[in-house]
Amino acid sequence: MELKLLHRSLERTITEGLKQTAAYMDRCGTGDGHLIIFDRSGKRTREEKIFQQTETCDGKTIFIWGM
Repeated sequence: MELKLLHRSLERTITEGLKQTAAYMDRCGTGDGHLIIFDRSGKRTREEKIFQQTETCDGKTIFIWGM
């Protein structure tokens, strides 16, 4: 599980977070990965900040949670 604060852009935060989470999964020998992104900015509504999606990185499935 990796926690990230939204910094710069959502796309960049996801890209960097996916790589980091996949590396942690390798080290831990786990097949379950979750990336949680906290958006503290006031630019988006609460509804826009909350999302869930699934991505693949280095052959690993990672669940992404936006908050």
